Amino acid sequence: MTDESTRPAGDNKGGSANLRALERALDVLETFNDSKVPLRLTDIAKRTNLHLATAQRILTVLERRGYVSRADRDYRMGLAPLLAAHTYLTTSQLTLIATPVLQELMLATGLTASLFVRIDHARVAVQRIEGPTPLRYQLPIGQQLPLHKGIGKLLLADLDDGEVEELVAASLAATPPAEREDISLSALLAQLPELRAQGYIVAANERVAGTAAVAAPVIDSADGRYMAIASVTGLSKDIDDARAEALVVEVRRAADAISTRLS
Repeated sequence: MTDESTRPAGDNKGGSANLRALERALDVLETFNDSKVPLRLTDIAKRTNLHLATAQRILTVLERRGYVSRADRDYRMGLAPLLAAHTYLTTSQLTLIATPVLQELMLATGLTASLFVRIDHARVAVQRIEGPTPLRYQLPIGQQLPLHKGIGKLLLADLDDGEVEELVAASLAATPPAEREDISLSALLAQLPELRAQGYIVAANERVAGTAAVAAPVIDSADGRYMAIASVTGLSKDIDDARAEALVVEVRRAADAISTRLS
């Protein structure tokens, strides 16, 4: 076996091929992230621009390792990613530090407290402490939500216009045609500087009717970028303007506490 340190300069064809194979396997896995239904081989090959035979070989390996499962001709995500997600939740410095802060935020407000991060074109809940009042919907850890709706817009406020346009386009492309809606990109871009300047967002009845949320950014002290957003969510009938102002104070305090403990 040739050691990396003794391999002749320029002899990296094997390494490049391995990296391409890895990227293709990840592309295949990521096709399941935006799909709510099982996928067939032809669907996966089309979405990843892979030859059918190549996609089949990758799926065979992923199935053997537990990352995908197959029933007849239908493929879906397997159990192995769940184990990886559990490892993230129990070892991530962000979630470990945020959890007690979110618990305190829930107790202080009586509302469901959550932590979201941006992953590609979506915001994803990575921690959630349920409040005493049931919400009108369920939001499992790991579920993807659009960035251009509700409190997700605060994560967009940290990006330049070009990045925002690309992410919104990717989000719409991943949305089933029947669920897509018209979006005024110019109106969205016009909101973002104000959100960035004020450092919080209050959103009501935007993503789910009858609910309202307040969010503030968790800021990386090294570069000033948004690492995540902390939020509280409740029924919109229980959050009038006066209460929203009080919640902004509590949520910003929680977000700042997470930022400080991470620095």
